[in-house]
Amino acid sequence: MRDYTLTDNNDLYMDDDMGDTAMTDGEAQAIQKLQIALGTNRGELDWNPDFGLDHSDIEDNAWDLGYVQQEIDDYLTDMFAEVDSVEVEDANYDPVTRNYKLSIRVFLADGDALTMNTAIGGVENDYIA
Repeated sequence: MRDYTLTDNNDLYMDDDMGDTAMTDGEAQAIQKLQIALGTNRGELDWNPDFGLDHSDIEDNAWDLGYVQQEIDDYLTDMFAEVDSVEVEDANYDPVTRNYKLSIRVFLADGDALTMNTAIGGVENDYIA
C-alpha cells in the first residue's frame, strides 16, 4: 500500500524535483502510520473519536514505563492487525513541555520489526525522525 509522504510537521511533503506530492510505502509508510496513531490524542478527531492514544493517561503515568509500554502495546495491537507487540526501548518525559519522547520497537505479525522515534503529547513534537 502507498500513502502520501508527510513532513515532520505532518504536512504533505512536496518533492522539489517532481513539483508534486511524494508517495511512501513499505517500512517508511508503516512507521508514518504508527506515528500518526500515537501522535493523535484520543477524542481529538470528531469524525473518529476512538482513534488515538489517551495522552493525558500517558502523561499522568509517565514515571511508570511498564504502564506506558502496556498502554501503547494495547492500543497498537487493538488498532492494527499487523502489530504483534511493542517494546519501549528508551523514554524521556519533560514535565515542562509535557512532551514524552520515545524510542519504540514494534514487532509485526509477519516476524519483521520496526524501530521508530515518536513523541506523545506536549507543546512541541520535534522528536520524530
